[in-house]
Amino acid sequence: MAKALFRIVPDGEEWRLEHEDQRVAYMTKEAAFEAAVLAAQRAMREAYAVHISVDPAPNALVGRDQG
Repeated sequence: MAKALFRIVPDGEEWRLEHEDQRVAYMTKEAAFEAAVLAAQRAMREAYAVHISVDPAPNALVGRDQG
């Protein structure tokens, strides 16, 4: 089965969407995610299995109340 893998990773002040050999920068994690979902929809129509992953920001507080 063919697979389409999309990975969203922090890169300084930007977020990068990586897919195959392509890397596209976005200003926010949410914008990168929306782009990944659109690309994943196309891949699904072409019968690919789809996986989207989002890495946390390097300074994210994990498991803590951030308020």
